[in-house]
Amino acid sequence: MDLVLKDMTCGGCAKAVTRIVTKLDPEAKVEIDLPTQKVAILSQLPEADVRLALSRGGFPPA
Repeated sequence: MDLVLKDMTCGGCAKAVTRIVTKLDPEAKVEIDLPTQKVAILSQLPEADVRLALSRGGFPPA
């Protein structure tokens, strides 16, 4: 799944996003492009679950 996270603005944010996703799915692959605020996530979890976790963590997908 590809998401845009407008509130992801620094390296610390990128690490937090990775932590949120891998806490849900330790096998998830997370690729972050910080300048464009895009995140590519490869996971077996439903996209709705990932979106909810990111929103609760302070990074609501656009």
